[in-house]
Amino acid sequence: MHALRHPDAVIAMADRLRIDRARQRPTIRWVAALPKLFRSQITDLLHWRDDVIASRRASCREDDVFEDCGLEVPSQIAISIPEQIRDIRAVLDKVRQRKRKTGRG
Repeated sequence: MHALRHPDAVIAMADRLRIDRARQRPTIRWVAALPKLFRSQITDLLHWRDDVIASRRASCREDDVFEDCGLEVPSQIAISIPEQIRDIRAVLDKVRQRKRKTGRG
């Protein structure tokens, strides 16, 4: 029987991800930053994964849903680093504007 970690546990692990030699190699730092950059997408993917697996379990005749060849990729999403950075900047700009309007920034 396969067991998957709960999405909250996986996100907690991703939040704690540290690579010891990250300061020494820019590529390693870049790779280590990706889970933080795409945290919301990863969270959504984990929840979608669990929803798909639960649905498959309910309708699957197999004892183990993970033996179902039709369940190869339970969740996926297209990502774009430039788009993600643009979206984050847009949110930060809104927060800054709100702070300026309320006099808290």
